[in-house]
Amino acid sequence: MKHSVSHNGEFPFSGNNADSWALHLQSSDFQLLCPNAARAEITQFAHCHLAQVPAQVVMVHPDTNIFAVYGLLDKAQDFFGNDSNGNGFKMFDSSDFLGTDLIFKDSTIKIVPVGEKTTYAEWLGSEYIDSLEGMQSPQCSGAAAISMNIVGLLATSVLQFLFHVGRHSDTMGMEAK
Repeated sequence: MKHSVSHNGEFPFSGNNADSWALHLQSSDFQLLCPNAARAEITQFAHCHLAQVPAQVVMVHPDTNIFAVYGLLDKAQDFFGNDSNGNGFKMFDSSDFLGTDLIFKDSTIKIVPVGEKTTYAEWLGSEYIDSLEGMQSPQCSGAAAISMNIVGLLATSVLQFLFHVGRHSDTMGMEAK
């Protein structure tokens, strides 16, 4: 699960999550799984995490002039980036459009250049990419495949049983008449 802290500094499972599935969940109901296979309380995320999730970024095709794209976005935020601008459009606030995070995340304050990180791999970082690749390992994906095969087998068995019972109950009902 992505580490998420609300603007008031609380975790989303402190009785403040309005989603029906999370109404009665508390932060204490969860633990972090650390890279060394240990567990930790969720408040220990700074020391126990699979990878630090990089900030969101605007990526463009390598053939695209990044200076033109950044220049356009930088100029746009001069006019529309501040929520109190008088232009009638807010670049980082979707509330007037009955949505959230429509163009950028509503929590965005400013767009800044990424410096020398010019590829997605450089931006994400090796720790994050290694964690993603680890999730694709046969050890993890094999367990998921086995459980999906069991679910498929179970579903097929139930359907065959229902079909068999349904077919025989109709026959028995006809014989009883």
